[in-house]
Amino acid sequence: MSISPSNCKLPILFFIHGGGFCVGSRLWPNCHNCCLRLASGLNALVVAPDYRLAPEHRLPAALEDGIRAMQWLQAQALRSENGGDAWLSMVKLTLSRTKSEEGPSEHLLNLEILDRFWRLSMPVGENRDHPLANPFGPASLNLEPVALDPILVLVGSDELLKDRVEEYAKRLKEMGKKIKYIEFEGKQHGFFNNNPYSESADEVIELIKKFMLENSA
Repeated sequence: MSISPSNCKLPILFFIHGGGFCVGSRLWPNCHNCCLRLASGLNALVVAPDYRLAPEHRLPAALEDGIRAMQWLQAQALRSENGGDAWLSMVKLTLSRTKSEEGPSEHLLNLEILDRFWRLSMPVGENRDHPLANPFGPASLNLEPVALDPILVLVGSDELLKDRVEEYAKRLKEMGKKIKYIEFEGKQHGFFNNNPYSESADEVIELIKKFMLENSA
């Protein structure tokens, strides 16, 4: 792998692995290969933190860990811009979060397992209408006045939670948010993670690349 010049600015992609907040690691082969593919395909620096898992550490533990990792990354960028160790330069910070929870294989998943992930990860006594699980639930923040960054949503047509993902994108679009929803016909859960060098994965890379270029300052 060639080393870029020290003054070359690379985009940063912040990758949070799936697993229903209950299982998984950035070290899983599919997650690691996915990050390698994203780094090489986008010519980007991919940052992939681990986080505390439920049920030992229920939500919001995983989200708090992700926020702390993002804050650390932003602090490193600021330090670099102010003359510190210039190991990091950024032109755009892009947050990538999987909407649905992937494990080692989509063939191991079913609705019962996904429901169990929710029950194990939610705060004790809460259900899937909790704001951390349902952004449009009765106790959730009203997102209409919130200035959201552009969002790219990619999902397989055979994804178990496709309807939920589609509804998420539709509701945000109705609020006037800048959101692009793309469905991959015949593809199942984790199709990019589990086969990041396939023809469909190549299309994913091009879509992400175009999205980043169109929305970078």
